[in-house]
Amino acid sequence: MSLQDLFYVFAIVFMTLGIVILIFIGYILYALKQNMNSLNKLIDEKVEAFNRLTDDPTDAAISLGAKVAKTAARKVKEALSKRD
Repeated sequence: MSLQDLFYVFAIVFMTLGIVILIFIGYILYALKQNMNSLNKLIDEKVEAFNRLTDDPTDAAISLGAKVAKTAARKVKEALSKRD
């Protein structure tokens, strides 16, 4: 094997490794972009929910009151059934 053949073999190996590394980096960047987009959606949903609560607090109070009343009714019903 001559020096020229050895040089060509090394060149082919390093170019192949370079291409594989570039493809791997591209995949990592794509996956990172997808995760950032899903995180951005989640943050937007949370901000929108918070804005709905602060824009009209009566809806939040009604919802909370309904949940409290439902829980209280269930607790009273459980207490009465245990007493019997």
